[in-house]
Amino acid sequence: MSSAIAVAEQFARLVEGILLDRPEALRERTLGALLHAVIQSEPTTLEPRLLDLIANGEVVTTRGAGIAELAAQIRGHEVKSLTIGPDASPAELLAVAEQLAREPERGAAARGFARSLIGVGRSAIEATYDSDPRLADIMRVTPTSLPGIDSTIRKERGADSLSALLAELEATQSPNEIARILDLLVPYAERAADKREGRPIAELLDRVFRARAATKSEGALRMYTIGVRRLARGLILQHVVPLIGQGGDDAALAVAVLRQTGELGAQLLVDRLPIADTRAERRALFNILVQLKPAPDLIRWLLTDPRWFVVRNGLDLAAELKASDLEDACVPLVKHEDERVRRSAVQAVGRFATPRSVRAVEGALVDPAPQVRAKAAVTLGASRHPRATERLLTAISAEQDPEVLTALHVALAAMGTPEALAQLIEGAKPGGLLFKRKSTALRVAAVQGLSHASSPDARKALDALSDDKDPDVRAALQRAKRPSRAIEAMSDPFLPPETQ
Repeated sequence: MSSAIAVAEQFARLVEGILLDRPEALRERTLGALLHAVIQSEPTTLEPRLLDLIANGEVVTTRGAGIAELAAQIRGHEVKSLTIGPDASPAELLAVAEQLAREPERGAAARGFARSLIGVGRSAIEATYDSDPRLADIMRVTPTSLPGIDSTIRKERGADSLSALLAELEATQSPNEIARILDLLVPYAERAADKREGRPIAELLDRVFRARAATKSEGALRMYTIGVRRLARGLILQHVVPLIGQGGDDAALAVAVLRQTGELGAQLLVDRLPIADTRAERRALFNILVQLKPAPDLIRWLLTDPRWFVVRNGLDLAAELKASDLEDACVPLVKHEDERVRRSAVQAVGRFATPRSVRAVEGALVDPAPQVRAKAAVTLGASRHPRATERLLTAISAEQDPEVLTALHVALAAMGTPEALAQLIEGAKPGGLLFKRKSTALRVAAVQGLSHASSPDARKALDALSDDKDPDVRAALQRAKRPSRAIEAMSDPFLPPETQ
């Protein structure tokens, strides 16, 4: 085996290890082997030729060592040749390998790849670029859009149409064929992205993901991993997300595709959430995000946004996912300047159920905004914390707002303890000294609270008030089975901003 082939093999292993995110220790060993091969070799020039890699004019015939992947990445960056000198340093080799493993940019020849290497000290590694604009144009045109060049396209691509390429992909299990076809599919997706056509992109990606799901070979799956990096990158995939707002088959197709894209799909959904056109679209985006379980760092980014509704989106996600590692970021937001944020912060913090979070919710019982106090009451009641009943009773004695009083009594009902139920029954009775005074508002709130309790004693207490002298109490009995509007609104994070 020639020294140039040895350099090609080790360099391919290094790029493949970065692409597949293999352990750092393994990559370090590969880098050491590559450096050893480079030192013992003359200058090695690597050139991609379809799926083959040429090293100093000799075809590298080794398979299973990332050779096809390296050829695909070099070609994807529109690099014509890469020459590695014997005096290349480990830092230079690693920097070039990392840049090759990155997602290729359009127009990379003379721009993306060359610019990315500026300043890495690559004096011993040189690259030349494919500067033929005719070929670049051919690779990005639609076969049916320019009559007369079909034969040229077929010659360059080896396929007649998008449907033919997809059919070939679904029919093959050959790693080399999969890599070739995925590479040829990229221009189709790029053209659709240029036109902002999400449906064709979604259909193409759905076919690719289905073909991948039917693949069992480890080598073939590795090719899919590498090929999909270019095909489902952010600049293309972002046009799929708006399909969710259209509903029906479009939305179902978009969801099916985005579920296959992991953290990138979650990032694009998060980006779309603040600008969604309708409440229905916001709800759909939110539900998909919950399924994708975005990383805490992504939610943390939302929590630091200067726009209140973006922060609220992050808090609602943290609450739904019960992301306890975000408690440190959520608790301070209970005192945010915008009451809409504070309300969502109370809900999110309440899900953590730690001593710190309980104290934060208790503090919100005296918030200046009635809706925040009501949210804190309901959240504290749902927590069933041992001292929640005492805190709720203290808040009841000082509260004047009827809606908040209702929320406080509903929270007592949620506690479900004999002590809480006794307080509700006593509070609904006429007269009495339980709260040192018995206003109509307090009795009405106690009736609403009893309506949320499932105890037979609660039902009995309500029946005893059927002929109460206070007309407001009797009216409260009539609507006892209907939840308070304030309570209902507090549970819906998708109401338009103007209603909240």
